[in-house]
Formats: sequence, structure tokens, C-alpha cells
Amino acid sequence: MTTMTHPTTVTRIMSLAAPADDAGIARMAQGQGVLSVEVVKNRNALRLTYDLKFTELEALAHLAEASGLKLSTGLFACLGRAWGEFQDGNLRNQIKIVHQCCSVPPRR
Repeated sequence: MTTMTHPTTVTRIMSLAAPADDAGIARMAQGQGVLSVEVVKNRNALRLTYDLKFTELEALAHLAEASGLKLSTGLFACLGRAWGEFQDGNLRNQIKIVHQCCSVPPRR
């Protein structure tokens, strides 16, 4: 699930293999670019809102592991994270593009 509230702000769900502890959640919330961390699904998932200018899902997955949170290794959880990482890359690339109006000829 992806929600964009601002061109660089993204919200995603990260599945966990074990319930999240408060210390790990607090460490996640202090990560660079992390705007909010919410616990969902009986503490077995996190709803992360972050700014793509500063971080991306892959870096947040590493931060979660370093914070003591065990990420789910199930097929759909791994595919979901991979898809989110792919989308983050596309969104970051789109942010860099300087769009022009349709009536303006392309720059050379």
C-alpha cells in the first residue's frame, strides 16, 4: 500500500516477523527522513511515512533490522518490500525531472 500526501512523502506498510517492541519503534522514528511510525496489525507491522528526499524503503528496512525489529521473510512480504523499493526509485527519478508545459518546445 502506497499513499502520497506530498510529492516526496510516501506511506508504506512494513510487515514484521515478530511483534514490534517500543524501543525498536522509537529507534525507527529517529531515522533520517522518517516522519512517522505507527504500529498496525497487533504490532506485527509498521506504517511508515517518510520523505524520499532523505531516505527510501531499502534504507528503512536496514534501519529496522539494526533497531532489533525482525522483518517478515514471507513471500508476499518480500515481494511487497521489493515493489516498494522499485516504486521509491521511480518516484525519486520523477522528482528530479524538470517538467515543461505542453506548448513549450523541448530543451536542447
